[in-house]
Amino acid sequence: MKILLTSLVLCISAVTGLVSIPQKAIADEPLPFDLNAEKTTAHAFATQTLASYTQANYSSGNWSDMLACKASADSIIDTAVDMIAIQLARSDIVSCMTAVNPDLVLIKENASTTIVTAYTTRTSENFTPENYTLLTTYRDEGLAGIVAAQNQSEVDSVRAITVNQLISVPAIPVELSLSATSSQISLTDQNKSVSITVPSDVVDPLIDVSAFITAGTGTLPQLSINAVNLGGVVISFASSTSVTSSDIAWNGVMHAPTPVSITLPATAGQIKTLISAFEIGVSGTQLTFNRAVRILIPGQAGKRTGFVTGGEDFKEVTTGCVADDQISANALAADAECKLDVGADLVIWTKHFTSFATYTQAAVQFAPSRRSSSGGGGGGYTSTLRRTTATTTNATIISRVLGAESYRFTTYLRYGMTDAAVKELQDKLRLQGFFTYPTSTGYFGSVTLSAVKAFQASRNLPTSGYVGPVTVAELNK
Repeated sequence: MKILLTSLVLCISAVTGLVSIPQKAIADEPLPFDLNAEKTTAHAFATQTLASYTQANYSSGNWSDMLACKASADSIIDTAVDMIAIQLARSDIVSCMTAVNPDLVLIKENASTTIVTAYTTRTSENFTPENYTLLTTYRDEGLAGIVAAQNQSEVDSVRAITVNQLISVPAIPVELSLSATSSQISLTDQNKSVSITVPSDVVDPLIDVSAFITAGTGTLPQLSINAVNLGGVVISFASSTSVTSSDIAWNGVMHAPTPVSITLPATAGQIKTLISAFEIGVSGTQLTFNRAVRILIPGQAGKRTGFVTGGEDFKEVTTGCVADDQISANALAADAECKLDVGADLVIWTKHFTSFATYTQAAVQFAPSRRSSSGGGGGGYTSTLRRTTATTTNATIISRVLGAESYRFTTYLRYGMTDAAVKELQDKLRLQGFFTYPTSTGYFGSVTLSAVKAFQASRNLPTSGYVGPVTVAELNK
C-alpha cells in the first residue's frame, strides 16, 4: 500500500507540478531482503521439523504422509516470490505434520524395547537376589503399564518412570579404597557398582573415569564415594548418569571430595561462619549431569549451604528438595540443585559439580551500654556494636541406643537407602559391635552394608547385605 501511494504522488507531481516528494517518503520504504537467504532458512526449518518426529513411531503409510508434508512445503518455498508465501509454508508444514497420527502400537513396541534393554544391562551377578527380584518386578510392571496405556503421553510417562526405577536399584558395590601412596583409582567397567573410600590421610584423591569419556562427555557406572577425609561426606551417583564437561578436552580425571578454602560473601548486618568446604569435580571446569547426584554431609542439618559458581561467585542453595529420592531429584532443571535435612544430616541433590560449603549466619546484635555523665547533665545510654560470633564444630550425633533394643523393623532395607529405619538399624548393629561408624546417619552406605553382612554371617544367614524378611526376623528377636 505504501508503494502504491508513493507512485500516485509521483504521477500527480509530474502532471501538475504542484506536489513535491518529501525525502522522508523515500526513507520510509521497506528495506530490501535477500529472498534466497530466506528460502534457505525456511528449507532448513522444514528439515528440522521433520527430524523432530521419530520415524519408528509411524506406520510406513503415515510416514509417507509426513514426507509429503515436507515435500509440499519445500515446493511452496521454492516458488515463493515474497516473505508472505515463505511464512505460510513454514506454518503449513507444522500443521500438516501435527495432523498425521503416529502408530500407538509402534510407540508401545519401542517403549517396551527401551525398558527391556535397561533391564538386561543389569545382570543378576551384580545384584543381591532381593534387588534382582525388584528389578524384575519393575520391568514387569512397566511392560504391563505400556500395554494398558491409552495414548502416547501415557506410554512416555510409564517408560520414563520404569527406567528411573530400574537405574535406582543399587547393585552390589565393588569396595575400593584410596591410600596415601595410591591416591588415584581408575574405573573401567560400566556395569559394576563401585564404592570408593577416601581415608583421612589422602591429600589429593583422584578418580579416573576416562574409559567412559569421549570429547568431554560419557556415562558413568553406579558410584558411591565415602570421604572419610571430610568427616564422612558421601557422594552417590545413580547408574547410567551422564557427565558432560564444559571443556571437551577433559581427560576424564576428577577430584574426589577435597577440602578447600572458601571466602563467604559479606552481607550487611550479618555474620557468617564457615563450617566446612570441599571441592569435587575438576578445578576451573564445570561438570554437569543428566541425573542428580546426592551429597550427604553428616551432622549439618539446619545449616546453610552454597556453592561457588563458574564466575567464582558464591551462591546459597535456597531451593528445598521435594523428597530425598533419585526420581524426584532427577526432575531438577539442568545445572540446578536443592537441599533438605535428613535426620541430623544435610543432603544436597545437584546436577553440577563445583566447590560446596556449609556455614551459619547470624544477625549482628546491638547491645546498650551505660555511659557516664559529668556535671548536671544526667545519665544516658549509648549503643555499642557487639558482634555475636557463632562457635561451630562438627556435630557429634548421639545415637538413641536405648530405643534400639525395643525397635521392631517392619520394612526391608537395602544399600543406597536413606530412612529413619536405617538409623535404627545402625543403632542396633552398633550395640552388637557390627557398626563402627562414629555416627548413625540413616544412610545405608558401604559401612552399613559391611555391618549387615557381618551380622548375617554371625547368624548363619546368606551375606547378601540386603535386610529382607529373614534378616528382619533375626533383628527383631
